[in-house]
Amino acid sequence: MILNFFKTKNKLLEKDCKITYQYDGLITLEFEKDEDEEVLCEEPFFISNENQFIVKNIDENTITCELDFTSLKKDFFVGEKKFDSLTLNDILHQLLDKVNWTIRNAQSIKSRRTLEVEDESLLSAIFKLEKLYDCTFEFDCKNKILTVVDEGRKRDYNISKDINLEDFIIKKDTFEHYTRIYGFGKDNMTFESINGGKEYVENTKYNQNIIPAVFRDDRFTDKLNLKKHCEELLEKYSKPLIEYELSIVELDGIKLKLHDIVTFLNHKTKRKEEHRIIEYTRYTEDETKSEIKFINRATNLSEFITHQQDTITTEIQKEIGKYDFKTKFDEDIKKATARFEKLLLFGHKIETENGTYYVDQLPKENAKNVLRIGLGGIMGSSNGWDGPYSLSIGNDGSINADRILTGFLDVDRIKANSITADKLTVKAREELTNGFVTEEQLTELKVKQNEIETLISETTAIIENLIKNKTVTVNKNNSFKEVINLEKGKAYNFKFSSKGNCEVYVVFTYKDDKRRYKYKYPKKFIDKRLIGGKYSSTFYSNHILSFKVPEQYKESYIIYKGIEDSEIKDISLGEHIGQYNADRITRLKQDLDGFKLTAENNINKVKSEFNVKADEISSKVKNVENKISTEIAQSTNEIKSTVKEMKEDLKQFKNLCKESTKEINGNDIYFDCEKLLKGQKYKVVFKAKDIQNNADYKVYNSDMNYRKISENNAWVFTPSQDITQLNLYNGGGSNPKANIYDVQIFKLNDDPRLEELKSEIKQTSTEISLKVSKKDIVSEINQSAEGVKIRANKIELDGDVIANKLTSKRLYGNYIDGAVINGGIIKIGNYGYFRPNSSGFVAVAPRNKYADDGIGMQLSGNDDSSPSGIFLFESNNISQGGSHDISQKELLTVWGANAMAFKYNGRWQKEGKAVCTNKYRNSVISFSNVNMYAVASICYGDDGELYFDDGTEGATHGWFVKVDRSYSDIRLKKNIKICKESGLDLIKKINFKSFAWKKKAKRKQKKYTKIGIIAQELEKIDDSLVYTEPNGTKCIDDFRLLAVTTKAVQELSKKVEELQLKIKQLEER
Repeated sequence: MILNFFKTKNKLLEKDCKITYQYDGLITLEFEKDEDEEVLCEEPFFISNENQFIVKNIDENTITCELDFTSLKKDFFVGEKKFDSLTLNDILHQLLDKVNWTIRNAQSIKSRRTLEVEDESLLSAIFKLEKLYDCTFEFDCKNKILTVVDEGRKRDYNISKDINLEDFIIKKDTFEHYTRIYGFGKDNMTFESINGGKEYVENTKYNQNIIPAVFRDDRFTDKLNLKKHCEELLEKYSKPLIEYELSIVELDGIKLKLHDIVTFLNHKTKRKEEHRIIEYTRYTEDETKSEIKFINRATNLSEFITHQQDTITTEIQKEIGKYDFKTKFDEDIKKATARFEKLLLFGHKIETENGTYYVDQLPKENAKNVLRIGLGGIMGSSNGWDGPYSLSIGNDGSINADRILTGFLDVDRIKANSITADKLTVKAREELTNGFVTEEQLTELKVKQNEIETLISETTAIIENLIKNKTVTVNKNNSFKEVINLEKGKAYNFKFSSKGNCEVYVVFTYKDDKRRYKYKYPKKFIDKRLIGGKYSSTFYSNHILSFKVPEQYKESYIIYKGIEDSEIKDISLGEHIGQYNADRITRLKQDLDGFKLTAENNINKVKSEFNVKADEISSKVKNVENKISTEIAQSTNEIKSTVKEMKEDLKQFKNLCKESTKEINGNDIYFDCEKLLKGQKYKVVFKAKDIQNNADYKVYNSDMNYRKISENNAWVFTPSQDITQLNLYNGGGSNPKANIYDVQIFKLNDDPRLEELKSEIKQTSTEISLKVSKKDIVSEINQSAEGVKIRANKIELDGDVIANKLTSKRLYGNYIDGAVINGGIIKIGNYGYFRPNSSGFVAVAPRNKYADDGIGMQLSGNDDSSPSGIFLFESNNISQGGSHDISQKELLTVWGANAMAFKYNGRWQKEGKAVCTNKYRNSVISFSNVNMYAVASICYGDDGELYFDDGTEGATHGWFVKVDRSYSDIRLKKNIKICKESGLDLIKKINFKSFAWKKKAKRKQKKYTKIGIIAQELEKIDDSLVYTEPNGTKCIDDFRLLAVTTKAVQELSKKVEELQLKIKQLEER
């Protein structure tokens, strides 16, 4: 790999490197330099065709580099800036256009977010976007291109110990690992009442220990939704985070990339797992050697980045904890105070309408230190004229500062989120509230602090002490080594107190055959692991080291080293009792204190509101009880009425079968039943299972045809004679077998309206007989100007009724002759209907009497602006006024030609005619011994290919036709190599012929061919140049033949050039 180290000297060197691609788009590079090579940290270089880097660290002869973000670090946001509700593409253009960076693939993310930045660089704002939009970037610092990475593609790539896996390391982390979650919604709502009295959910599938966490979200107002969300969180976070580091050999030339999804055959868990690559390392000295990293539950980028950031923050805090910054902060404050004093004495004074300014240099725009005295008070800035101002003393006595240094502070009240002091004494003069500290609260705080410290001490306690309460004294520059034997793979705690300046380490050395590479190039080994560090204090300070013993190690010991004379006491070493550490316990106790405070507040609130709401609740309960009682009474009456009606209806559905279960094991199977009458329709319903060697069956002595027995059967039949046994007969099958059960036989009515009419007629035959006297008739017939009114329960007439107009709510009869129906609806079943209109009619037939779906027909002119013609449709909503969706199912077959008008002229309207051809392949049209088949469908692809299909199955029933082009896209090809075949030799073998074409029916006569090729002869030379149609006709692949002739021309051109060169050489002689 060519590296350009010195952009001033333009020196090029070739190096073998290790390149690591990280999930968030960062890339690091490591290589070895020779002793005589000079590399400075501020000198950038680039890799040819790769990217541009800058030296980050020089460790002896190892150089570590990172991406050169110089152009993105120059721009800086001073103060606050907000990019409100924008897409990722919009924000990136606002950030990067001014530094001439190109943006790619940002349009793929459509969501809108708000970005807020404050006193940070342009690069920092860009990395915020990765978490904000849950995406990741690729940076090309050489060409200034930022690419938004798509979701990882799934590769057909397996990683296995037997194939390509060299090394395999598992790292287990309990980051955000919980087995119990307490859930709280709005107003501290819990799901305790629907969860068996528990306000938490648990999952100990992966860890038997209880590791609690708390979820709060005021948006949850429903207990069931809150519980469901907590269970989803627990399903995810009850599983410990496992990180895999693998060293692999890349085979078959398949190059993996960051974000690819690969299949890992885990030989330790015996499972097949799919994971996304989150880190990828390659080595330029050996392109087949690679290292990849993935984790088992990083579902999205933001979760992974948060984990990485928290891990880095923890490491930084560990390092910071080794040093005492208090003295340095105090010195800086004194220096800052001195600067403002000098401004008043020696600074430049500027008078403005807002006040008087003192600056350290002119013009004011170049000033760094500024002191302003105005009506509002005094303000100081070390960030120039425009601030921000880190110090302000207002006229109202308020002081705002990053830090205040004072020997004595006398104030009436202190309000703070936290107070840190070596010693804090408070004398309370009154009861303070609203966040102010009281003496009682401080006392309670101390008690809780002692409880927490005790709990932490107990939690981090050790058992089976290997070292207990030991004391060691080490003199300056001396050391003491203590050998220990620890069980492999277990976790231990090492506790001690130290005074003075010393170093304490727990050390593990590795066996020679088990040493691991720190990285493969340069080849450096990890020969030991150190846990511990430097400790310096005037007084005794307590320390605890928690660690896990490696699976393989050679020796383990503790080393005590005195930088100065030091004393180490209370030394204890033993196995770790729990999996969660003191920090997690501290957070838990803080949460519990918060729970207690919240509970007390809620109790007081409930007490104050209980009396007010008690009457209201009681009243509402009574109203609800009354309403429920009324509804129950109404529902009871409705149910009784419905049951009565159902009993009446079910009388006609009496089961006539006496046996319900039998096994078929032969040709006949009999079921005893009540007498079934000749000529009466019946339905037999039954189920079947374990059907073997199925044959055709029928009801013997009936009009029924043979049919197959299925799992669910409903057969209608009419006996040809009176029978008392139902015989299922197969007419002689191949030893059929089946279990028949749930057999029922019902009688069917010939007229489906009979039962409906029966339900409408309430009168008996005596009641139907109308007997009245003349007096009764006179009393019931009332003559008036309005007409004659007849009131009677039943009117029976033997003759005809003649009327100009007959109005009736319901009209029953067997026949209506010579009637003209204007408007109105004829009902069909429960939901179907026949409805005439001014220019046609709509008829809708249900699938059965009770169904609300079926098929329909519309015949229409154009009087009501509806389309003219006849339409057949299938509908899932045939009710009056319902919409009818036209389905793709064929409901009508038209033989011959059927002209159908289409409207389509560019405005979603079709025009022209479509011709319906023969539907089936076996309906063949022949012309001069040539079979012409139906075309059921013609499809056009966006690659310019037409596909014809005759509507039947099989590979030979369709044709692909290229009209104006041929395939040659590289994406459609594989195994591409340099062609070594001779096109000229193939052309020489072709026998060109002249011939005339035979006349074919219904086609134009082709003209005489002077120079042509016979397909069968060409096929013998090269069968790839000829293909066969489904009917056996041989065709020449013109595109392939064109490629052959082009190759031949190329070869001839080369020979011509060689001949011309020889001629030129002869002429020069």
